[in-house]
Amino acid sequence: MKISKRQLRRMIRGEKSRFRRLREQGEEIAVLDAVAAPAPMSENAVPEQEMIVEMELAQNALQQVVESVQAAAGLCPECGPEVAVQAPIVEAMVAQAEALQEMLEAQTEIVAESAGMDIGGGDALAVGLAPA
Repeated sequence: MKISKRQLRRMIRGEKSRFRRLREQGEEIAVLDAVAAPAPMSENAVPEQEMIVEMELAQNALQQVVESVQAAAGLCPECGPEVAVQAPIVEAMVAQAEALQEMLEAQTEIVAESAGMDIGGGDALAVGLAPA
């Protein structure tokens, strides 16, 4: 479904006015952040564990980037000719993002091995940072 700029502007204006009415009525408005809050970490974690957890969080975020850019690349051919010519560049970005993801995964494993930790099949969030 295509939405024109005018329709999008109307939708945004409508939502803004709805939020204003709710705020004036004193109702709480729950707005979700686009970026998920970082996972809480134990204060007992050693720096190596924290580093691995951060790298795993980066891997998860990068996976979302790869999926989004792949979706964009899939839409390029359906766009107008001015945008469709950008399809090879977007496809190259997909390849770069996938390569970066693979590199980050490999580096996480290397850091875990160097620190003498088992990251449980590539899941660094399971490194034992749960509260004791």
